[in-house]
Amino acid sequence: MSADPPFIVHRDDVEEKEGRYPPPFEAEVVGRGRDLGRAAGSQSLGAWLDRLPPGQRSSFPHAHLAEEELVYVLQGHPVLRWIPGDQPPRETQLRPGSFVAFPAGTGIAHAFTNPTSEDVLLFVVGERRGGDRVAYPESPQLEDWRLQRRPHGVWTDRLAPTGEARPPATRIETRRLVLRPWEPSDVPALCALLEDNQDHLLPWMSWAQALKSYDEQLSWVLTQRGRFDRSEDYTLGVFLPDGTPIGSTGLHSRLRPAGLEIGYWIDRDHQGQGYVTEWCAALCRVASEVLNTPLVEIHHAPGNLRSAAVPQRLGFLQEATLVARDKVIWSWTPELPSELIQAAEVRALDALGRRLL
Repeated sequence: MSADPPFIVHRDDVEEKEGRYPPPFEAEVVGRGRDLGRAAGSQSLGAWLDRLPPGQRSSFPHAHLAEEELVYVLQGHPVLRWIPGDQPPRETQLRPGSFVAFPAGTGIAHAFTNPTSEDVLLFVVGERRGGDRVAYPESPQLEDWRLQRRPHGVWTDRLAPTGEARPPATRIETRRLVLRPWEPSDVPALCALLEDNQDHLLPWMSWAQALKSYDEQLSWVLTQRGRFDRSEDYTLGVFLPDGTPIGSTGLHSRLRPAGLEIGYWIDRDHQGQGYVTEWCAALCRVASEVLNTPLVEIHHAPGNLRSAAVPQRLGFLQEATLVARDKVIWSWTPELPSELIQAAEVRALDALGRRLL
């Protein structure tokens, strides 16, 4: 049998190294790891096999602004120490098979400890992204040291935006959803979603009469993304946290310079669950607080009662019914009180993963 190609490695062939912070914080060994990712040539993801002997921990509790981490317990019973925002630290016992995800930017600091008499083995995967910042809420001396030597790598406030983020928001997270620009890799799923919902959309969306081919849809995605990056118009896909697309929306520039218009459609199987109201409330906050838009409107056909219910719930004012144009117009301004919009859970990130909202 021929030798393995360079993208296949075995853990026994990858050197195990002690983990230490730089001087003057090097006294404590923080786990022992094998960098499997680099050994196999991974470019954008790090992958480590971490071994925690009895009494050791994986790191100082830390949180990443831009890099996501995933941890799978292969062996042993480690304790996860985690600090949610400004709340007291908590500890959770894990066991083999436990899987832990730390999405970027949540502010949840974390570290693994081994209080048992046997080794703990962890398989850790993390992103390698530029522009990341790290917070060490239980290690102020390390934060001060990093602030002097790597000021662009320190995340001093885990509960708020960095102040350096630049619009537009290329990722908007609500309580149950993720909004982001459509990407070329989304085209097959988007085409399938549109095909499944053609009859559902036809009464209200004239463009649904002729669905696009893959190539035509790709051209549309690239055009919309270009307009987004030039801050000309903001078309967004709507996804569940697992990446499943369920609709499309956007803050559209049809009203500029006076304001922006929210458009939306949702998959028939996800109607009636409050998703559209949830993401429109978030878009109102992004329009007002990130893009400084003085006016947001929603337009819909007079007979579209589901679409009408969204601005009604959000406290929009009905401005007009244009019979000749088959359109009802609703408007909202930041001065108009709306409990749903004010209470909307929103996290908005720029293209570098820096928090805008």
